[in-house]
Amino acid sequence: MKKKFKFIVGSLSLLSITLISSPKHFILKKPFSPPPVSATTDDEKEFSVTEEDTRGFVTPNLESEPLSNANIIYGSTKGSEPSTNATDTKASAKQTALVTLAYAQLGKPYYYGATGSDRFDCSSLVQYVYKTAINMSLPRTTTEQEKQGTEVSLGSLKVGDLLFWGTKGNSQHVGIYIGNGQYIHASSGYGKVVIGSRTTYKPQFARRVLSAADLKDEEPPSTVGQASNERYIFRLYNPNSGLHHYTSSVYEATQLKIAGWTYERVGWVAPTTGTAVYRLYNPNNGLHHYTTSTYERDSLVKAGWKNEGTAWMSGGSVADYRLYNPNSGEHHYTTSAAEKNNLVKVGWNYENIGWYAVRTF
Repeated sequence: MKKKFKFIVGSLSLLSITLISSPKHFILKKPFSPPPVSATTDDEKEFSVTEEDTRGFVTPNLESEPLSNANIIYGSTKGSEPSTNATDTKASAKQTALVTLAYAQLGKPYYYGATGSDRFDCSSLVQYVYKTAINMSLPRTTTEQEKQGTEVSLGSLKVGDLLFWGTKGNSQHVGIYIGNGQYIHASSGYGKVVIGSRTTYKPQFARRVLSAADLKDEEPPSTVGQASNERYIFRLYNPNSGLHHYTSSVYEATQLKIAGWTYERVGWVAPTTGTAVYRLYNPNNGLHHYTTSTYERDSLVKAGWKNEGTAWMSGGSVADYRLYNPNSGEHHYTTSAAEKNNLVKVGWNYENIGWYAVRTF
């Protein structure tokens, strides 16, 4: 059962917040209107539609139990095998950016010869994700992509490695490794971008195109450099659910990092005095929401959300943008105009300025 609540929030636009009885998949979908594309634009050798091409599909386990800080572990998905090694799910900032963007393509149509961003074949998905997420240019075809970087064994994979099917020099398919024995690829068998499992659709070899510097893990949450009248707001990301979390607590940020969330450093710096930013939690779908509006806070509480008190304060001259994903129900907050614009391009709604920070980090 769904209940809709519509209201005006300060300077924010008209919002529609849906209380959902169970979690839903984090998949960004955009209306698809196929432009004319010639298959001759891509000389890669894609597998034909076979059982092997489809049986590796894995559905993210976002419905088995409510999302919470305690039960979301990086790479934990329905039907997946344990991690192939102890470190294959650790992620640096660039690895996180790759996985974030790759997840955002899930469900988009497969079309042989397509170059994105509304539809892909296997190699164009890889090319698009690397270029858009971390500005790394890769060749267009699998046979050229397999020449990039260095070869790594399938037993020592890291997030962001490229997985290949076929023989070396004549590869026929490629996917992006996301940890825990899984990868994201544009599947001709399913006709869309999906998550696959190494145990059911096994690649033949792998290449690492990220450098050692790209793979360097970020430092742990810390208040080093924080002034007495400031509060760092830590930003964390759950690659399994696609959700972000924001907190001023070093302890909470550290515990989430231990639980498998990716630490994305300090999102912005808040003042210690000013207007309160309230934090609310939806126990049905694991979403957190932040607002300076007491009206919005009270309306969400009436709808079943839990008021978790004041998260931090608003005050300063740095705008913190608020965006909304109509497919997942998640809100996202950032001081980066570039990030805001990129999210709008992939289907998020910009809802104006949520609050202000004293400075960026």
